[in-house]
Amino acid sequence: YLQGNFFGGMRSTQRCESMHRTVKAFVNKKMKLYQFVQRYERGVREIRYQELQNDFISKHSIPELHPPLLNIKKDAAQLYTRRAYNKFHQEMMFESSYVVKEQERANGCTFYRLEESDKKHTSYIVVYVATKDTMSCCCMKLESVGFPCRHMIAVMKHEQFERIPRGCILKRWTIYARPDINLNDSLPIFDQHLTNSRYAYLMSLFIPLCVMASKEDIYYKETMDCVQRLWLKYKNAEVEGKTIGTPSPLKFNGIQEPDVVSTKGRTKKLRSRKCGHCGIRGHNKRKCPQLDIARDMDSAASEFPHSQFSPT
Repeated sequence: YLQGNFFGGMRSTQRCESMHRTVKAFVNKKMKLYQFVQRYERGVREIRYQELQNDFISKHSIPELHPPLLNIKKDAAQLYTRRAYNKFHQEMMFESSYVVKEQERANGCTFYRLEESDKKHTSYIVVYVATKDTMSCCCMKLESVGFPCRHMIAVMKHEQFERIPRGCILKRWTIYARPDINLNDSLPIFDQHLTNSRYAYLMSLFIPLCVMASKEDIYYKETMDCVQRLWLKYKNAEVEGKTIGTPSPLKFNGIQEPDVVSTKGRTKKLRSRKCGHCGIRGHNKRKCPQLDIARDMDSAASEFPHSQFSPT
């Protein structure tokens, strides 16, 4: 009864269980509060860094492609993220099992009836609307998951399409699903993870820039002038030990020592102890100097032999 409803591939409590598994890798119930906050922040930074790496791989690399349907695979690799492409590629592995048996055109739509080679009694209907550049199938996998089903791919192969119909591509699975991350100077806690993230982000921007600038001589000269000017500016500032431009305030979200707060109520006055032997304040009976003198006298008297004081 859930067929045709989009849930993004999630099932039951999959999201919260996945979050629990991720958080348990960094924290546990025996940690103190300040340890929990530190570990949690470190875990979030690692997750963001891994996400940035995945975005870089999806945008600036193409997986290894093999026939058949090489053009469709290339089109999918340029649109989908790497993980989404792997799911689409798994669906393409089953398209060879379906064959188009009937084809009919009506009202600007083309209807295809497909049968599986091993199961003659099972058929699927795929509708292609050329004006809207979209497809729909009776299995409703596109509406449920967001990927073209194997039956649609079989129709693409039958019609010799060189690209996926744009109406069958869901934006959330593509590399254009969200805007780029703005890694500004106000991010908290500067460490190696942040440096690596900035490096990967800059590389993702400069690689296509270098490709475009290398095609035209005027673009090449303009890019070289800008890069050399910035390089000299940053290099001189690094040698002089200065900060480039106007420094932005550092937002530090780490754990620091708590503020000292005086307790409520009447303050207690500290009283010096009173000796139980001599009655003088400042020490107790165990450390009384008079008792120490008495102990010294007793120890000195014990050192003399008793024979010297005995009567002759």
